[in-house]
Amino acid sequence: DTLYYFSIGVLEREESGSSSSLTKAKILYRSCTNESLIEQRGGTPLLTMLPDVFEWPIATDDWDTSYGMNWTAEDAIAKLNEKYGKQVLISLFIGTDDRDSNAHILHFDQPSLGLSSRDYYVCTGPYEEACVTYENFMTDLAKLIRTDRGLKVNDTNIRQEVARVMMMEKEIANATDTPEDRNNPVLLYNKVPLETMNNNFTLDFDSRVFNWTLFTNKIMDTVGVPITDSEEVIVYAPNYFKRLNPVLAKYTKRQIKNIQYKPSDCMCRDMQNYLVWRFVMNLVVGLSRQYRETRKAFRKAIYGTTSEAAVWRQCAIYVNNNMENAVGRLYVEEAFAGDSKDMMDVMITNIREVFVSNLYDLAWMDAETKKAAEEKARAIRERIGFSENIMNNTYLDQEYQDVSGYKTKSRLKAGIHCQVTFIYIALFTIQIVSKQLYRDNRKIMQQSLFPEENSVTVQLK
Repeated sequence: DTLYYFSIGVLEREESGSSSSLTKAKILYRSCTNESLIEQRGGTPLLTMLPDVFEWPIATDDWDTSYGMNWTAEDAIAKLNEKYGKQVLISLFIGTDDRDSNAHILHFDQPSLGLSSRDYYVCTGPYEEACVTYENFMTDLAKLIRTDRGLKVNDTNIRQEVARVMMMEKEIANATDTPEDRNNPVLLYNKVPLETMNNNFTLDFDSRVFNWTLFTNKIMDTVGVPITDSEEVIVYAPNYFKRLNPVLAKYTKRQIKNIQYKPSDCMCRDMQNYLVWRFVMNLVVGLSRQYRETRKAFRKAIYGTTSEAAVWRQCAIYVNNNMENAVGRLYVEEAFAGDSKDMMDVMITNIREVFVSNLYDLAWMDAETKKAAEEKARAIRERIGFSENIMNNTYLDQEYQDVSGYKTKSRLKAGIHCQVTFIYIALFTIQIVSKQLYRDNRKIMQQSLFPEENSVTVQLK
């Protein structure tokens, strides 16, 4: 809490003028806490965003003819990932290569689910309430959006579509690996050329084969990095992707028993309903009370309470998650002693030199091993307190140059403009194996070793 109180103090002050990124962070915080404006705008910020993600079929009319005719899975899934940081159905991210701490590489994995875990989808016993409130949450939100749009609300039709989405999500959940299946990091590590994804992990959407290379490039285009079939990637969940295809075939070919469809229905409608539902369900927290009320019962079923965190706390977390380096800069200027980082730099250097010196006094270690140990010690990247980059106005402003800051924006709309920075920061190392950007996340830590990245983090107080 002390950390968040610090954040509030620096975010509530007037703009310092030293960096545009700091101004944007403060504007985002104020827009997040402007509850009167949020109430005034209702669901407008969400409604204006839905067309950008190819709409939510259940909450609009004529989706099949307006969007469905040109719908592709590559476009729909990639847009949620590259622009809004939401990974649905397929998780694609950049991370350190588990077997080469100097390299960053594309990873494909199974995504998170709408409910807390795959166990919930049995929907019986202790999990029944969660499933019921989950469906009601989707139903109520769709009805509210249709009402705000002045569209007819047919409760029966909406609940039928919601039921199909729920049936599909249950099967997607069952296709995921269990936590026990993911305990062995050796089995999780499957490095293959991207071409192998197209050959070995076929996914069919509406009788069209999913193009993994095209999908990846739609995301990587945001940073101008082209990806070829020969690009090596790591697949964490090969069994999930193999089990997923029969589910997709079932729910994009209208083969569900006891369900009647209109001839004009797009075969991808259920999938688009699911993709956008997973996107919008987490956005209602930034909208008016009427929208937040739609998830009240669901929150009670999952968390045991309907109460929300204080607005100031939600907003401090929200701004920090979206603009962590800008907030980190404000925090450093407020809380850090001027010479504390320099002192730690000297200490770490001395520790390293003593360690290397002592290596050559070890009689039991041969010369080759000593040399390798010295190279390892000198290659360790120290992360002391914060990255020097965040103190550089040019660097910081460039990082957030695509973030728009307007004092009148609502919490949701202002935050969404920050999401695009995630992909820029995450992907810039894809073809760089000798350099890594350290992003100070300001989490309280003691001295910590990260062997997969060959780095040490030291907290300053």
